[in-house]
Amino acid sequence: MGSIKTDSLDIQIPSFFPIIGWPAGRGEYDNLFRNLSYFCNKLDHWTFLFNFSSFIFGFTIPKTNPFFNDYIKYEGKNIRDILTEYTLTNREVVSKIKILLDVGGNRIFNKVINDNLPVSEINSYRRYYEAYFNFIKNGKPNVYVNFDIGPSYSSRDEVSIRGREEWNKLSQSIKENINDQLLEISIQNKQKESKLMIPINALNLEHFKSKLSKLHSKYQEEIDYIGIAGIANQGFKKVNQTLRFFNNFRRKSNWNVLCHGLGLGGWKKIFALAYYDIESCDVATPWRRACTDRISQVYIPLIDEQLEITSHSDPLRYEGLYSDRFQDFACNCPFCNDIPLVDVRNRCMNADKQLINQEKHGEDFREMRIRIFFHNLYQHIALLRKLFILKQEKPQNFIKSFLNEIRNTEARKKIRNAVKDLML
Repeated sequence: MGSIKTDSLDIQIPSFFPIIGWPAGRGEYDNLFRNLSYFCNKLDHWTFLFNFSSFIFGFTIPKTNPFFNDYIKYEGKNIRDILTEYTLTNREVVSKIKILLDVGGNRIFNKVINDNLPVSEINSYRRYYEAYFNFIKNGKPNVYVNFDIGPSYSSRDEVSIRGREEWNKLSQSIKENINDQLLEISIQNKQKESKLMIPINALNLEHFKSKLSKLHSKYQEEIDYIGIAGIANQGFKKVNQTLRFFNNFRRKSNWNVLCHGLGLGGWKKIFALAYYDIESCDVATPWRRACTDRISQVYIPLIDEQLEITSHSDPLRYEGLYSDRFQDFACNCPFCNDIPLVDVRNRCMNADKQLINQEKHGEDFREMRIRIFFHNLYQHIALLRKLFILKQEKPQNFIKSFLNEIRNTEARKKIRNAVKDLML
């Protein structure tokens, strides 16, 4: 356990950055920011990932110009002042949070496609990267990702599918050329007040190796972070291979660069992140499961408020909140100890417009979904903390020590099988 020094605040590592969309009228976001102080103080957790594209587009990519929806309101402002002015959180909490700002290059890529602009020409992105660097200069995030573009590998909506199709039509040389140009522009516009993260798509391991070597040779003094991207949905074996190579490369080259797993905060991958000393990660799943699905999906908890292992036989599996299982279900996470999951279920069902035959959801509906988000998110944060604490105590055998704490045979078998590659 350590910390990353930035001009404004220190970031404790290992760090989990929940992905926070920009609120634009959805009740879940309103309730998230209303309860952000409660969440942060409850867990002593202050790191979050925001997405630049959500500031300029809101929730949906506009199909017609102007290309920035409400961006003019945020231009020239510190992100923390924006949060104070446009959300329901309070200034005290906002002053303490640490922000990782991602580009959202997939959404910008999709917007360029929708505008019928040539995706392989740098000028198609000029107004976006100029706005991005201006936003960083004034917004002062602790860490920010260099401007790059590419498709969404996880989204299944029509716009994202089209984006992947158009990206796959491009030759590898065109893809590399456009992002190499954008990298040069990003280096030229580096902001000294923030840490710079350079993501590398690791879908092709040989390409990842080559790119990492080139970045080390040319930009090692300018780069603060390497972001490992593109493999969140590729399975544990792929993640293990990539992180093992990165860890060896960083050690052998004596490169004092930090690493962030983009989308690699899923529970299986957290074991690999801890094993290979990856400093931070993010994942969108807790939000998507709790606040995007019509019925919130609940994580069967593995870890309780004291970082002790639960006795559940099927931990880290999602199940719908309205399942009969949760009519009588005890969860000892910090949030369920304040409002029991049974009560969360009842209040959500009693406010669900599809169950009460009302035109709109009742007041409790969206707030209880945020409770499920907090419940789900805790399991990721707690697992990361638990593993790094054990690693400090027993560096060579921390995974074995973790497994030994699991009393439920089925749960131990499930987790052992998921991470067995690390124990070979």
